[in-house]
Amino acid sequence: MILRAGACPVNGASRLPTSVFRFLARTISFDLRILHLFSDWKWTGPAEPALDLVAAQREIGLDVTLACTPLPFEARDTIEAHARRRGIEIRTDLALRKHYHPWHNWRDRGRLRTILKREKFNVVHCHRLQDHWVAAAAMRGLPPTHRPILVRTCYDGVPQIPHWRNRRLYAGVTDWLIHASEAACKEDARNFPLAGRASVIPAPLDTRRWRPDRTDLPDLRGSLGLSRDHVVFGIVARIQGKRRFDLLWEAFVRASREVPQARLVVIGRGTRQREVAEEPLRKMGLTDRVILAGYRVEDYDAALATLDAKIYLVPGTDGTCRALRQAMAMGKPAIGTRRGMIPQIVTDGTDGILVDETPDALAGAIARLANDIDLRARMGIVAAAKARSEWDAMAVARKVADGYSRRADGVK
Repeated sequence: MILRAGACPVNGASRLPTSVFRFLARTISFDLRILHLFSDWKWTGPAEPALDLVAAQREIGLDVTLACTPLPFEARDTIEAHARRRGIEIRTDLALRKHYHPWHNWRDRGRLRTILKREKFNVVHCHRLQDHWVAAAAMRGLPPTHRPILVRTCYDGVPQIPHWRNRRLYAGVTDWLIHASEAACKEDARNFPLAGRASVIPAPLDTRRWRPDRTDLPDLRGSLGLSRDHVVFGIVARIQGKRRFDLLWEAFVRASREVPQARLVVIGRGTRQREVAEEPLRKMGLTDRVILAGYRVEDYDAALATLDAKIYLVPGTDGTCRALRQAMAMGKPAIGTRRGMIPQIVTDGTDGILVDETPDALAGAIARLANDIDLRARMGIVAAAKARSEWDAMAVARKVADGYSRRADGVK
C-alpha cells in the first residue's frame, strides 16, 4: 500500500492532519523511500527550498535521504551545515558536480545504479540539472523491480531551453516535472514530451520561521545607524550590475527628496561592490541614506525583521525569489518589477506594488509606502497571509508526497 499525504489511506475520502499522517507513516508499512539529489554544496540558489522540502517530508513521516556534493574544503555557509543544524544528515558518496564533468558523471551513474539496486529507493527527486542527468543515466537499463520514480523540481522560474539534451531528459525517463512557475510549466509542457507529467507546486517556505510575530530577534536598527523615525526599505541581493542597482540608486535619490526619512539597507556582498555600490553612492551623495549591511548569516532573520518594506528587482540564482517570499512571510510589503516570477508572487496593490523598470516608477512606489504607514500595515498583513496559505512547507510536502504516490500507483 502507498500512503498518500493528505488523503485517507482507506478510501481517499478525507484529508489527514499532519499529526495523524505522521502517526500512520510510523506505525504501518510505508512504501515510499525518497532519495533527494542536489548537485552543489553551497548555500545558494534553490538550496534552501530543497532543504525545506526535505525537512518537511521528514516531519510528516516520510523516509527521506539527501545527497549533495562533498565539501571540497572547509566552509561555513553550506548545505551540509544548514542540514545538520536541522538534524538532517547528508550522504556524500556521490560526486554530484554542479557542472558537467565526464569522469565524475560516469562514475556517479554507476554508483547511483548500485545504490538504487541495493537500497531500494523508489523515488529519486532531483533539484539541479546535473543531478537530473546523472539520475536519468543511472536509471536507463534498470530492471523494473529496481526502477524508481524520477522527479525533477525546477526553481528557475523561467522555461527550460528546448534543446536536444533537455528533450532527451523528458522523453519518457522523467516521471514528474515540478515547476514553481505556472507560466514556465505551461511553456515546458508545450516544448517537451511530458504528456501530462508536469505540475505547478510552489517552492516551500518554512512559515514557522518566517512569520511576523517573532519576538526572539534582536533589534538591529541601532547597529545599522537607524532610528525609529526612519522608514527602512531593504534589498537582499548579490551586489552585481545585472541586479539593477543602478536603477535602485537613481530611484532612491529621487525618493529621498520627497521622503527624507527613507533609508535603504542592502543585505549582500559582491566582488564588484566598490564599482557597483560604493563609488556610485558616494557620487550621488547617498552614503548617509544607504547602508551596506554586508552578507548576513547568524542575524539574517533579524535583518529582514528590521525592514519596513522589501524591494526586489531581478531574480538571482533562485528563480522562486526566496528572499522576497521570506520578507513577505514576515509581513513586509513588497516593491517589485515584472521580471521572472515576481509578478506571480506580488499582487499589485494588494500585498505590494509592481513597477516598471524606470527610476520615476520605482521612486514613486518607495515614496508611496514611506508616506503611508497604514498602507504598509495592510499590505504586510496580506503578504503574511499569502505565505501561510500558498507557500507553507508542510502543505507543499504533503502535495509532493501525494504526487509521488499517484505516480507510484500509475495515476497522472
